[in-house]
Amino acid sequence: MLLDYNSMLLAVGFSAACLSMTLFGTWLTARSDRFLLTWAISVLVIVGEVFVYDAYIEAPGPVLGVLTLALLLLGFSVMLGAAHQFRTGRSPLPRVLVGAGISLALALPPMALGYDGLGFMLENALAALLLFGTAYEYWRG
Repeated sequence: MLLDYNSMLLAVGFSAACLSMTLFGTWLTARSDRFLLTWAISVLVIVGEVFVYDAYIEAPGPVLGVLTLALLLLGFSVMLGAAHQFRTGRSPLPRVLVGAGISLALALPPMALGYDGLGFMLENALAALLLFGTAYEYWRG
């Protein structure tokens, strides 16, 4: 029996929500490790993106398209900030603002103008760069 696309999105969304709650619970027991809270927030933003993307699949439109791109890129930018915070102990905000600012400025205009394909291509490329940046932070660690 094959799983349909909506079932897979639902499974990813609930799994990520559970991961976010686990990270938040871990942070509650070790509040000095603030990067755990930042990770939990990043995963929670991505959970929101999964459900918005599901709504976009059901009824495509520029508003939901822009929102799904914004949430995914913001979530990965917060994840980049969490990696920096883990490695250095400093605030994640500068990395989050740079990552989100650049990626949103590049990916959102095509989607807002109705070029969905170009918007998603840029989103995927920028999401990959943000994830490579996150991995690089850990590698430097």
